[in-house]
Amino acid sequence: RSSLSAAPVPRTRPAFSGRPSACMAPLSPVARSASPSCADITDTLLFVDVDGVLNVGIRDGARPPLLLDKQSIDSALGLFEARAWHPERDSIERLVSVLRRDVGQGEDVGTTFEQFACTTSRQFSEVLIGRFAEMLRAAGWAPRENSADAGAVGGRATAVLSSTWRAPQHRIRLKGLEEGISKHLGAEFTFDDKTQSKEDHTAEGRLSSIKLYLREFCEKRRLDPESNSRPLRVLVLDDFYNRPLNGITLMGQRLRSPECIEKYLTESLPRTLDVQVKMLHTFMEWTSPSGLSLQVGSGISQDHFLSGVSFIETGVDVGLASDCTLSNPIKIVEEPLPAILCKAQVPAAIDEKGKSVCKILASPWPALSALYAT
Repeated sequence: RSSLSAAPVPRTRPAFSGRPSACMAPLSPVARSASPSCADITDTLLFVDVDGVLNVGIRDGARPPLLLDKQSIDSALGLFEARAWHPERDSIERLVSVLRRDVGQGEDVGTTFEQFACTTSRQFSEVLIGRFAEMLRAAGWAPRENSADAGAVGGRATAVLSSTWRAPQHRIRLKGLEEGISKHLGAEFTFDDKTQSKEDHTAEGRLSSIKLYLREFCEKRRLDPESNSRPLRVLVLDDFYNRPLNGITLMGQRLRSPECIEKYLTESLPRTLDVQVKMLHTFMEWTSPSGLSLQVGSGISQDHFLSGVSFIETGVDVGLASDCTLSNPIKIVEEPLPAILCKAQVPAAIDEKGKSVCKILASPWPALSALYAT
């Protein structure tokens, strides 16, 4: 949804909020091998969603998802104490709950989702796009005019946008995202391709689009003997519209885990192709102190980052330390907030009979309006 407070203040690139810097050092493709054999060269195909992957998105009932950004945070905190009288009470509670939640998933102790908040109006997190840029480096991504040189060293990498940001109405927002990734890469970046534009805005629709693209991509590789001789590693980064992986059904199959999705994406590919698929589901869910269900597109955590880079570089998955990304994520129940924050502080008035009554402020409440593209 769209922010509602004053104009955002631009900020320079922040430090990564995960493990010590050694874990986040640039992963230059030239560091792999000076003269690899053909068998050592691997191509990489990356499918990336934006909302819930390169930012933090919060499912808000039947309304559009909420975006964790500075403007919404300021508004929610300003309204929190008197939220009981606000028409968007649940939205306020969800934002504050996510803001204060420890991320876990390999992050430093005490790292909350506030570290992943968008700090400008461009609706992406500098920390999260920085991590995605490092994944691109690990894969040996290079601009198309330099792709032949990249392939000679570490294989060809193709970045495919699978987000609804690929729609024409989001072209300005997409340009800003590509500019942000370019700054982290130190080279001009644009997505190499996009999945089909017509897609149901459901997890099933997203998966069907990815599967169709992958099948067509592999068919083209079969016609090129050089490409066909190289292994292909496919990394999928998606939160599937802030949804857990326990309610997805495609072609009669119940896809309850990342492993089920990986199998679904590869089952129609020719068996002669050497293709590995890794699915990283950037999603968490828990229950707030008041009983609200929180379903969050949680962004690329440190665990996701390390798992993805390991898969890109070696084909081996180091695994995720947290169960929050599995098919049945842990239901985390928050500790109650301090009492002073749980009581709405509103002016009281005295009625004609001298009884204290609650007074709703005459001025209109600022609303948390729609923020976010998907």
